[in-house]
Amino acid sequence: MLPRENDHAPGVGSGEARREVRTLLVSVIGALILGLGATILSAVTFYPNSFADGVDVAAGDGSCDSDPAAGVTVCTLRAAVMEANALAGLDTIELSSGTYILTLAGSGEGAGDLDVLDDLRILGVPGTEIDGNGISRVFYANLATLEIEGLTLRNGSISTGGCLWSNDDFTLRDVEIAGCEASGSGGALYAAGNSEVLIERAWIHGNNAVTGGGITISANVDLVLVDTTISANHATASDGGGILNFGHLFVNNSTIVGNTTVGAGGGIRSYGAVYLASSTVVGNWCDIDIDEVGTGCGIMIVSGSSEVRNSIIAENLNWGAIPITEPDDCDGVFVSHGYNLIGHPGALCSGFSAAGNDLVGAPTLDPQLRSLVNNGGPTPTMLPDVGSPVADGGNPGGCLGNLSGDIADPPTLLDHEQRGGPRALDDDSNGVARCDIGAVESALFADGFETGDVSNWSTSAP
Repeated sequence: MLPRENDHAPGVGSGEARREVRTLLVSVIGALILGLGATILSAVTFYPNSFADGVDVAAGDGSCDSDPAAGVTVCTLRAAVMEANALAGLDTIELSSGTYILTLAGSGEGAGDLDVLDDLRILGVPGTEIDGNGISRVFYANLATLEIEGLTLRNGSISTGGCLWSNDDFTLRDVEIAGCEASGSGGALYAAGNSEVLIERAWIHGNNAVTGGGITISANVDLVLVDTTISANHATASDGGGILNFGHLFVNNSTIVGNTTVGAGGGIRSYGAVYLASSTVVGNWCDIDIDEVGTGCGIMIVSGSSEVRNSIIAENLNWGAIPITEPDDCDGVFVSHGYNLIGHPGALCSGFSAAGNDLVGAPTLDPQLRSLVNNGGPTPTMLPDVGSPVADGGNPGGCLGNLSGDIADPPTLLDHEQRGGPRALDDDSNGVARCDIGAVESALFADGFETGDVSNWSTSAP
């Protein structure tokens, strides 16, 4: 006969012992649940319900509210950012369609730009805009990661980083930055610190700064551009109309067009490393004050490495040259991996040659591109025209790029062009699919009826 439970002295098999074990397990499980709960509570999503600019009344209480009145909750964007700063962990702010205008002048969390002091994700929808209203920049991210997706930043104004300044990792995806200005460097944004930056499917245009009209990249920053257009930015008193680079810049499937500077490097001026892959750098101007100081109107390499593959650098103009507006595409030493079109390399640009499978102007070569318009996809692009020499002119083994932002990583195959369409198509109708030189493929519009307006896209298959 099996002994009854109370026949045992206290021990592992006794009821008392089992009760002690159950009590211990409950305590442990309870502690785990509480710990898990704390982790869950630290990742909060805020939903602003007001477009006003108001300060959170009690940052850190977990409630986004800028109205002290009882029973009334007014969650502004600023109040949501302040709450997220006070809570540990990656929080999220989801915004509605409409314009959030910053109106509180000053400094600190409660005024001026939106200070991001803890990891934050901000998500918009079509029509979401955040307007700096000219009183400050829009976002200042200090030792905190920042992800911004699906919205527009406008009208920031400050000394550095007109709309965004960050010294930590950040990602911009499906973002437009326009109309921002800096009295120093980085009209649209300034990337600082030892940071990794990804800018994907963005349009950065119409921004101004003394230097680095669009973007300034400081040393020790790895910045990757993918499927992005940098256009019509202006360096008002120095160099780098589109981008001023001191770090590592990786440009893939992107268009840099129509940027201007009074100095050198209308598109890009670099003191660091530039890796240009399947991209288009055209129509940028340098030395627009005509003082004959400024060269490399497409790309100016001052120091550091520069590697170019499957890209167009053409139709960039020097306004201070004799004669005025002489072609001036590049200045510096480049490493070509072939299959580039260089419209006018001139005497100051080396590394490109026909022997290296490059198309090189002698003295000039027209890539035959159309104007920058909406050709479908998330950003405006420049399509090759019928008969363009860039059609099917890319690497027959496939077009490569560096998407990791790590110079130690080998380049990988790019499977799409800037608009998101397939990378290798038969653009010259010779029966062989091969990628074009530059950011986009022309065969997506093979029947010739396209207008640039997506409502009139041709429907027949290429």
